[in-house]
Amino acid sequence: MSEVESVWAWRRRLRSLRFHARVALGRGRLPNALIVGAAKSGTSSLYAWLAQHPGVCVPKTKELRFFDNQWSKGARWYAACFEPRPRQSVVLEATPNYFPHPLAPERVRALLPDAKLIFLLREPVSRTYSHHQYRLARGEEALSFGEALAQEEARLDGAEEVQRQGGVSKAFNTHNYLYTSGYAQLLERWLARFPRDQLLFLKAEDLFDRPATVTRQVLDFLGLPPAPGLDLTPRNQLDYPPLSRASEAQLKERFDGSNRRVAELTGISWP
Repeated sequence: MSEVESVWAWRRRLRSLRFHARVALGRGRLPNALIVGAAKSGTSSLYAWLAQHPGVCVPKTKELRFFDNQWSKGARWYAACFEPRPRQSVVLEATPNYFPHPLAPERVRALLPDAKLIFLLREPVSRTYSHHQYRLARGEEALSFGEALAQEEARLDGAEEVQRQGGVSKAFNTHNYLYTSGYAQLLERWLARFPRDQLLFLKAEDLFDRPATVTRQVLDFLGLPPAPGLDLTPRNQLDYPPLSRASEAQLKERFDGSNRRVAELTGISWP
């Protein structure tokens, strides 16, 4: 090991020891705001923009995955991930996989009953395709788009039950393309556990088209004043070939019923 590598290893060890001390001592604070999804709907951009606000505290890692994969680590572990300064009234975390996870709504309700929850909803066909392309680019998907959708039900067979029993399903975390885009049933889970005034539903296309306006709307929801000079550059953008018209039409038909229910629940709709 080189001298530079030794220094970095020592620093990692020191950070780890410091964090475990924070957990043991009960240091930190639980978040009072969450961006819960949906994946590939602008959550990384919104999180990065809000993180620049002087009144917002965020952890060193965007996706802590506490309410889906790390629940067994306990509330002390979660709170230790946040170190708010005195003027940071909003403690924010963002994990898009909370949105589809079957146990996340009740877990969030149990630990953070007063938290404000932000939902970004992208037109489901484009979200589904983007989700697949993202997994493909990361080497987490070997199947074509059509094959992945055809195999999704088989891949996720039993996955929800595994998670309801407290386990972690890699298949659910990675290949839940159609499942995550069926927004209606997922939203109803969250609405069954939280009052409407704690939830903010945003159309992802509005965030993409009018980032300053939507960011001000979010800051108002969080009780924060405007902050001039935020860098509203989009994050995590990916270029990929367009979806075929035939596939697009087929998926639009598939999501039609869910989309109509989404419009009833949130006022958000797509052409």
